Amino acid sequence: MNVRASSVVGVLLACGATIEAVTTNWGDLNDPNLWVTIGNPGNPDDIHGYGYGGVDYVYLIGRYEVTNAQYCEFLNAVAVTDTHGLYHEHMGGGWNDIGGIERTGSDGSHVYSVCPARENRPVFFVSFWDACRFANWLHNRQPSGMQDDSTTEDGAYPLNGVTSPENRSITRNAYACVFIPNEHEWYKAAYHKNDGVSSNYWDFPTRRNTWPTNDPPWAQRSGTANFRDPDTSYSVGPPHYVTEVGAYSYSGSPYGTFDQGGNVWEWTESTPTISWRARRGGSYEHWNWFLHANTRDWHYPTFEGRCMGFRVAAIPVILLSVDIKPGSCPNPLNRKSHGVLPVAILGTEDLDVSTIDANSILLIREGVGGGATPAEATIQDVATPFEGELCDCHELGADGILDLLLNFSTQEIVEALDLNSLSPGEEVVLTVTGNLTDGTPFTGSDYVWLVPPVKLKIKHDSKGHVELDPEPVDPNLPEYPLGTGVTLTGVPKLGKSFKHWEICLNPNCPEDANYIAIDVNNPVTIILNGDRLVSASFRCGGGGLGPILGVMLGLFGLHVLVKRKG
Repeated sequence: MNVRASSVVGVLLACGATIEAVTTNWGDLNDPNLWVTIGNPGNPDDIHGYGYGGVDYVYLIGRYEVTNAQYCEFLNAVAVTDTHGLYHEHMGGGWNDIGGIERTGSDGSHVYSVCPARENRPVFFVSFWDACRFANWLHNRQPSGMQDDSTTEDGAYPLNGVTSPENRSITRNAYACVFIPNEHEWYKAAYHKNDGVSSNYWDFPTRRNTWPTNDPPWAQRSGTANFRDPDTSYSVGPPHYVTEVGAYSYSGSPYGTFDQGGNVWEWTESTPTISWRARRGGSYEHWNWFLHANTRDWHYPTFEGRCMGFRVAAIPVILLSVDIKPGSCPNPLNRKSHGVLPVAILGTEDLDVSTIDANSILLIREGVGGGATPAEATIQDVATPFEGELCDCHELGADGILDLLLNFSTQEIVEALDLNSLSPGEEVVLTVTGNLTDGTPFTGSDYVWLVPPVKLKIKHDSKGHVELDPEPVDPNLPEYPLGTGVTLTGVPKLGKSFKHWEICLNPNCPEDANYIAIDVNNPVTIILNGDRLVSASFRCGGGGLGPILGVMLGLFGLHVLVKRKG
């Protein structure tokens, strides 16, 4: 039984044959030309084989193998400079000139195009790591750019810029949105009879228990596939050898996938040994034995053979409304804080938050592996769902519908999401992923504003000192987030006393500036909206300690110079 440990998020994807081609919206999970739904969650493994096929969640898998056209768009987006060798030279020719993608130009200016009549045939000469990088690209919404964490090096798989990582060191990220199916997911899509939560499986992915034949697809017969028969040779000869995806239209699996038997081998995530990745389905070059459910095969993940291709899988999710720091607009985050960051999943008429599995929740940042888990979860009405752009906000409070309020450790968020690598003032999108109690995955996003720290410049003489409340994390570097209220208390040396405080509100506070007296009967709260230098002076007199002055730090920083007089 394959049990999904965490949720994934939906993406917007696009693919096409060449740079000029119309793109395909892979993000449309209801497009029957791209995806099929694999239902019947909780079905047992196939007990007659090696014990595969049990999956306890609904997922999607590609109806077809990834094609030359789709892989070509991937190359044009991220392999202008091909850092990790996503293009194999045999793709442009190879054995019997079967390759489907041509490359021109030099590194830094590569351009890729699909060979004539090969747009819809499966891509091959693809390693497992190439397939992972394609999945990462889909996860990251098909961006264009260098091969880095934002394109190919993170997302579904944390490859971290290593062209060929140690095999078992790479596993699917908890928040992967599109990925290479593992052996259970692949097996169920190919062989399960799609007859409910049953342990019923076919022997072949052609909805048959009888051996398939390798008649060509134009024969329009059921129970056929593209494989090599030792007596009759290839199903499809030169120059292509592989068929267009879905050409065997009478031989789909019970769920509606095509070519899971024959055409090209397909990578799976599974690691049968420390050095190998499992592959399934056989190919145009191999006998029909490799199409049987009981036949497993594997290869080094770096293998880029002329029979090696892949397909992708995904999990559909529901989108929920998330509000970081409910009631706050914007959502400031102080990376030096040792407190908590409140995050609310907002209930609606259609969502009862008591159906959320709080133990499954993870707070993530796209392009960064790992995430933070909530330290506390309570149900209370705290906010109203916001409708608008992601980085806009409102300050509306309770709406009469209960929400799930999560408290995350700020320091865990900063570390797990690598926020210290970002610049002050950046707006950063954070995403909550998790599952409902019935296993349905969900996702929702909001943003935080990384506020720059405010520094307090304190001077005092030997006749007294100034105490700060709250105390800074580092006493030698008094820094606070914008908007923090800091109380400055003048403490005289033993035997000294103050009559009152006087404070200058001018920007530069020269020696001859006008000072305003502040005492118990005349309190002043200063809210600074810009860079200001504030100088407070202690006037000698009787009557014990001076009053407390609350200083609210402004939006752009505060430098406080405290001088003692008297």
